Amino acid sequence: MVIFIALAINMVASVALGLTLAFLFGPEEYGRYSIAVTIAALVGVIAFDWLRVSVARFVSPTTIFSGMLRDLRLSYGLVALLLILCSWAYVVMGGNAGVGGPLFLCAVAFAIANAWFDFNLTRARAMFENAIYGRLLLHKNILALGLGVTIALVFQNASDVLITSALCCLVAIAINRPKRTSPEPAHRPSRFPPAMMFMRYGMPLIMANIAFQAMALKSRSAAAFALGLDQAGLLSLPTDMSFRLFMVIGAALDVYFFQLVVRREHEEGADAARRQVTQNIVPIFAVLAPAFSAYLTLMPGLTRIFIPVEFRSSFGAISNIMAPGVFVVVMVSYGFNPILQLAKKTGPLIIASGFALCLQVCALLILDQRPHTIQEIAMVHSCALAISAAITCFFALRAGLSLPSFRDIAAVLAANVLLATALWPSRYLENPYLALLYASLAGPLVYGGAMFAFDLRDARQFFRRHSIAIRTALFTAEA
Repeated sequence: MVIFIALAINMVASVALGLTLAFLFGPEEYGRYSIAVTIAALVGVIAFDWLRVSVARFVSPTTIFSGMLRDLRLSYGLVALLLILCSWAYVVMGGNAGVGGPLFLCAVAFAIANAWFDFNLTRARAMFENAIYGRLLLHKNILALGLGVTIALVFQNASDVLITSALCCLVAIAINRPKRTSPEPAHRPSRFPPAMMFMRYGMPLIMANIAFQAMALKSRSAAAFALGLDQAGLLSLPTDMSFRLFMVIGAALDVYFFQLVVRREHEEGADAARRQVTQNIVPIFAVLAPAFSAYLTLMPGLTRIFIPVEFRSSFGAISNIMAPGVFVVVMVSYGFNPILQLAKKTGPLIIASGFALCLQVCALLILDQRPHTIQEIAMVHSCALAISAAITCFFALRAGLSLPSFRDIAAVLAANVLLATALWPSRYLENPYLALLYASLAGPLVYGGAMFAFDLRDARQFFRRHSIAIRTALFTAEA
């Protein structure tokens, strides 16, 4: 429960920070900021993501290579030092990555600090140190939101906000260091076999992630060069909001479900872990699908309440374009990818994302031959994401993934049709706050009632069991 509360706060803080920065910066400066953040994400994935991926897959309370974490920390330090030297040399030679040398260096600094934060966060999750995991997220987000908004308000500069975000990551780590346990054995195997195994396992995942980050950077840079930084900002905000919403929800689910797969593999073997992957698909879909339905249905009210005036003209249209692509790629990443990770057959992820990236580049080159809009750039990005997800599904099925029952999938789809139908009238309410109030009351009742009516994953038995527990607790308290 601590983890889910922390992740909920993480989602709210992330969205709030993005919207506040958009309001304070305006489209042009927010465009520079969003491109710099995307560069930082790309640099972080290229340089450090293999550390995070390896810890998530191979570290657990019962299975850990002797000396492994020490080796990974040393690897991080060496890569960070090399990255600092290369980045400084790149700027000295006149490079600026399209955003200016100082902002580029700030993006690299943020990438280094954020990678160290992700490494510590993933280690805490893998070791089931829930309290440390929750505090890391909580402290980082409180600091980033408070200090980031203050710095943006005072200086109105993307570089200062990025440096502040980097410092927030480091401070959160410093005040949440885990208690020292028993020392690792003095005699330990060579560090090279585990490191090579990590690289073989993690590299395809990293290359796929690089391709996804490159898609985002390509879309924003295409908008900036062809239409201007202000248009890049108008494109970036709805794209960021869509990704942050669904990725944070997916990450919250992954905290529980992927580690459950890893634990079952350690305790019961590969067959049990594969069955667990199949069992995970329905609850993941049952959480992501209503978020998708509500997000699109409530778009007019959300736009009027939360989105800065300068961004409203295109926010709804671009969100409607981007959300389907983001939804399917997040669903596949957290629902289908684990079967490939379990089998250590992560190579197909490179094929899926690389092919989609090539299609996106070709489509954008065609668009450049004529006048185009940011909506068309968003459509290319969303379609590329959907194509990547479809190819990944194909390889996951070939790797032995069994699909859940058609009845469960149909029940979730039907429940979402009912949810969208119930929420649709809110689009026509003139008061957006009234629309959200109506949705917050009607949505859970309709969707929860549908889950109960369709008895999805024994929902009725779950309700009865917890109702009995609540009545027993109340009776005991009265007695």
